[in-house]
Parts: sequence; C-alpha cells; structure tokens
Amino acid sequence: TGDLFHPLSWSSRQAYAFLKDIPLFERSGVLCRIPNWWTARATQARVDVRIGEARPSYVGMDAILSATPRLYLGDTQISVEDARKLLRQSEGLALLKNRWVEVDPEKLKQALAAYDQAKKLLDGEELTLRDALRLQLHPGELLGASGEGAPVGISKGEWLDAVTRKLLDPRLVTALKPPASFKAQLRPYQQQGLNWLGLLDSLHLGACLADDMGLGKTIQLLGFLSALKQPRSASLLVLPASLIANWESEIARFAPELSFRVVHPGAQASLLKPLSQAALDKLDLVITTYTMVQKYDWLQQRSWEYAILDEAQAIKNPGTKQTRTIKGLKAKNR
Repeated sequence: TGDLFHPLSWSSRQAYAFLKDIPLFERSGVLCRIPNWWTARATQARVDVRIGEARPSYVGMDAILSATPRLYLGDTQISVEDARKLLRQSEGLALLKNRWVEVDPEKLKQALAAYDQAKKLLDGEELTLRDALRLQLHPGELLGASGEGAPVGISKGEWLDAVTRKLLDPRLVTALKPPASFKAQLRPYQQQGLNWLGLLDSLHLGACLADDMGLGKTIQLLGFLSALKQPRSASLLVLPASLIANWESEIARFAPELSFRVVHPGAQASLLKPLSQAALDKLDLVITTYTMVQKYDWLQQRSWEYAILDEAQAIKNPGTKQTRTIKGLKAKNR
C-alpha cells in the first residue's frame, strides 16, 4: 500500500524506554532517526554557584563577593519548584521550557539536596575573594562532607571573570602611565609588568615581580612608585646593603622626583633617628636593609603604604627571626 510510516502517540515512559533501546535496534539493523536533543543530550542535574557578579565595595583578598546558587538540568536553569515537580511527575522524560529532557530522579534528588545545602551555607556566610579563588579549584569544599558526590560547580560572575582573565593574561590590563617626571623609556615587557602591578594594586593584592636578572625589575618598580606618588604615604624598601647605592643611582637617573631617605649606618647618623609620621608623610620611600628592620623597632611599628622586598629570597626560610620580623611589617600592601 505504500503505507510505510504510522505516527504513534506514546507516553513519555514509552518514548523513554524506546530511546534507551536505540543501540539494540541499530545493532539489529533497524535505522532510527533520532532527534538532536537526545543524541546530544547533556542533562545532568547540577548546582552552579555564581560568584562575583558585581564589583564589591571593597576590593582585596578579604572583599565580600556576591554568591548565588542556581539549579540546572543540563544547560537549562530550573527553579526548586520545577525540580520538585519533575520528581513527582517524571517518567524519564520531561518537557521543560519547550524542550524534552532526560531526567534521572536520583541525580536530581542529589542536586536538589546540594542546592538546599549551598543556599543554607551562603545565607549565613560571607564569601571572600580568597574563598572564591580556592573554591574554583575545589568546588566540593563549599558543601563539606555533606556534599560528597553532589554535582556542584563554581562559575565566575561578570566582575570576577574580568578580573581573572586579566590576572591570567597581563596583555588585557589597562596601561598604567607614570608621570612625565619619570625618565625611563620602558620596553614593552616592562610596561606590561608595570600595568600588572597597577592591576594588583587596584585589587589590593600583593605581587611578586620575578623577571630574570637584568631585565629591569627596579625600573618597573620605580615607574610604579612614581605613578602612585600622590596622595600615598611612604613605602618601605628592604634590601641587602650591597644594593643601596644601585637604588640611589637608579632613582636619581629615572625617578628624580621621588623623595626618599636611606636608613643605614652608611648614611648620616642623623638619618638613623626614628621618623615621625609627619616626616614620613613628606617622603615617597624609605630604603633600609633586612638587618636594620630587625634592629630598629620604629621601622616595624610604622604603617607603610607598601612593604617592598628586593632579593626577597632573604625570607625564604619561615623559621628565621629575619623572616618573622619582615612578615610582621605593617603595610597596606606588599
């Protein structure tokens, strides 16, 4: 008769049973034309916690970020009410927002429990930038032992995503321009390092500038200090005594507008006296050595804009008095 195809009206249970048996039919020589949503399905129920949608009022490792848990079935966000309705009604397939999706009741129950746990925890906790960076590596920490096996993921909101991309690729960072008084002509990679220091400063994050010897870390740092000159208070530069003359020379050559004082026995005796806060406010930089920081309490007690270490491997051993003293310095950033 030529009557080859008959449309059949199936329940979702019957359709689901047929779809699961497709591999058997195809091995038996039956050609099956399958809708794309089934062959490309990725409908695992999961929880996603979106962190850092908007810029926090204060930026730094302790900045408080927004954190919102969301429930997904595949790539479709669903409400808790949707999830519970699916658990009551689903027979393996469900029509969700005009799309058929596969529903695994057990996985959906796990995701719903994980969502409830995440929401409970986040309602009573303040999530910091430090927490957010750690949770991206270990999302399960959000739920602790109670979330074992739960499908939980962390996604970055618009602000946190932009910050993360810039931290990973300094080429995306807005250029930081030193004032005209800064005399050095920066090479492209030095300008990139300066931009990166500026980004970290805006985020109140510390930095380790680790270019190879001879590539101009000193120049980058002087450019950074020149760009921050006003209205900041004095920064403290700690270094081996053998490098004092080099820094003095580099400042005179590239950043003559920087006001600084050297605190070291090689300087005038009068310069070893404690500096008042008023005197510090007139300086951009105080240069001293690792030994002097341990010797003079006033260097440890003052609050600095930046604590800067040259040859920072001098504090690589956490057990030494020198390391403990340097790490105890009071500074807005390091």
